[in-house]
Amino acid sequence: MPMVITSFLIEPMQNHYRSEQEGRDIYDDVVCIRKIIAGSKDEIFRIATEEDKREWPKEYAAFLERGDLAVSGTPLTEWPAASASFAREMAFFNVKTVEQLAGLADGAALQMGMGIQDKAVAARAWLKAANSNEAQISKVAAENEKLGSALDEALKQIEIMKAQMAELQEIAEEKTAPQLPLKAGK
Repeated sequence: MPMVITSFLIEPMQNHYRSEQEGRDIYDDVVCIRKIIAGSKDEIFRIATEEDKREWPKEYAAFLERGDLAVSGTPLTEWPAASASFAREMAFFNVKTVEQLAGLADGAALQMGMGIQDKAVAARAWLKAANSNEAQISKVAAENEKLGSALDEALKQIEIMKAQMAELQEIAEEKTAPQLPLKAGK
């Protein structure tokens, strides 16, 4: 039997429903499994199931021991005000989302270093703006898209009806056209 290298990890996956509701990208951390057969380039990567956790208990225990916690929200890497280095710095403090940064207590932000408190205030302002403006814009855009589809369908139906009316008018004109008497031959 070939040796299978198995590991569990957290991967961010976009939560499309919440993203649409809140008008910004929202991701949920999901526990995934990666299986690699030794000597092969092939790899299996998917969301982990309860069966995977039972089948690979040592690997799952090692994953839990690392302390990877699943989080939900807008990753700092997706926040326009955060550089990649800032996101990595915050990951050191286990702050991975804009929501976590916005929720930092002032005392904790001060202990983390200069400028963190300002970033936390900016995160709160960004979330407030995103929740009020962008969510409404997103909802209106989704409604407009639905209405646009309905309008396109209605226009198609109108074109079909126009063609049918033209056909009926031709038939009516043929039936009501005066018949000319046939001339008798000389």
